[in-house]
Amino acid sequence: MEATKAIRWEKSYVVASMKATKANKMVLLYFYAPGWGCCDKLDYVTYPETKVADFINRYFVPARIDFKDNPDVAAKFGVMWSPTILFIDPVDGIVHHQFTGYLPPDAYLAETHIGLGKIAFDHNKF
Repeated sequence: MEATKAIRWEKSYVVASMKATKANKMVLLYFYAPGWGCCDKLDYVTYPETKVADFINRYFVPARIDFKDNPDVAAKFGVMWSPTILFIDPVDGIVHHQFTGYLPPDAYLAETHIGLGKIAFDHNKF
């Protein structure tokens, strides 16, 4: 989708996890559904913001997963709603933080900082 071009989205959790492990980053897993209002709003309002894209690309290997086309991946992480954003350790597959629904750019960044903080806390890196 052109609106999220600045973010280097992977299309597979497995690929994102492998790349994140190699890069020593976490996985940001975005479950979306085309045509759903909150997902479209993230794609056209929040993700195109340079500060959001730069932050995501710097700290995560992001993957954008179609909720309807990948029910097995959604079920693996207990995702039942879209949009859902998960912060996952690629080494052990643990979800350290998650949130659901649309957030405007500044609120999204704040939530993403909380996710990084939670990961650091869970790994005793604070």
